[in-house]
Amino acid sequence: MAKELSIPRCLIALDESIDPEHSKNADREDVVLELRYSQMASLLDMSARSALTTAVDVALLEKNQGRMAQGQPPLASYYRDYALLQEVTKAASKKQCAGLTVAHTMRVSEIRPSSVTSFFTVGLAQGLYDTGDLVAFPLEESEHITSDEPPCTTAASAADATEATAARHTPPPLPPSPSSVAEEAPEKALCPDAIRLDISLEEALLVADGSAAAKEAARRAAVGHAQWLLAHWTASQQRRHPEVSFQLVEGSKVRITIAGGASGSVDATVVQAADEQWRKAVASALKKIDVEDLGDMSAPSLLSTIPDEDAAGRGMRDLRKIEKELSVTVVFGDDGHLLLVGAMPKLTKKCFVLRNLLSHYHWRLSGRDVAFEEMTAK
Repeated sequence: MAKELSIPRCLIALDESIDPEHSKNADREDVVLELRYSQMASLLDMSARSALTTAVDVALLEKNQGRMAQGQPPLASYYRDYALLQEVTKAASKKQCAGLTVAHTMRVSEIRPSSVTSFFTVGLAQGLYDTGDLVAFPLEESEHITSDEPPCTTAASAADATEATAARHTPPPLPPSPSSVAEEAPEKALCPDAIRLDISLEEALLVADGSAAAKEAARRAAVGHAQWLLAHWTASQQRRHPEVSFQLVEGSKVRITIAGGASGSVDATVVQAADEQWRKAVASALKKIDVEDLGDMSAPSLLSTIPDEDAAGRGMRDLRKIEKELSVTVVFGDDGHLLLVGAMPKLTKKCFVLRNLLSHYHWRLSGRDVAFEEMTAK
């Protein structure tokens, strides 16, 4: 948006003491001034900062209580930092500049309660700005697809960063990927004494007497866990155990096949021991792995918009490289949901470049690539 309007940008990032990666991974195209969250916060008086922080904490608690009641996991811890960055930036900008225009990339009625953007209601309630300061980026109704993760905050677009270009592009065909393609391999004939074990990850995540929402969340998390295992765990296990092969079946079941010799039969105690051994191994591998559900982002369509490589270095090859370096997996679910799977410290502190890449193409999918003439005409 700033580029199409020929507006130089001011980048406002979190202080390194809050997140050392935020400024490092920020987009600095056409940036002429860079400030930190603490500098913006210093423009507000102590009572206003304290009231805003308390209000954000209360809003976050209420959102998490609502999500838990629906069987959903709480919002990630970094939501608080982003919400404060967002609201402090807007309040301080209005005070310093004697005016403010907040350009949301969606209409107010379309903003999801699980998004960082939704915390704008806190700023409104605190009287830091009013509804007259909010402007929705115009889209056709059919093009509304919301995003949970604004990559950074700028004075040009305080709540959501938007990249506008003249036209969409048609990406080349994508290569198969273990993290986006979960097709089942054809069955193979087993040796007479081979052992086949099916480990259901969904069963391990289900809570007794859980609601329908909780069961759906467990199913989705199980798919994420299964694809993470295939992408980052099974290869090392096969090197250690050449006789073992792994296969994903029914979306979230890991099938482990252990080749046998030529004895023609397998003792039940041997099968039981193998089952216990591999269930423990899988549980140990997933012990510190979390699944972050970014929501319904039309994942299959989103996947099709990401080229193998683009001129800005934001393509599928870059995505796969980041996945490998951080041992995380991006899951483009058939149900439309986009999942990030990996160790929580990696998800919260190391995945900003990955989130920016996904957000960039999600904005394009959502119809944010609007020609300057069309945008100003509306």
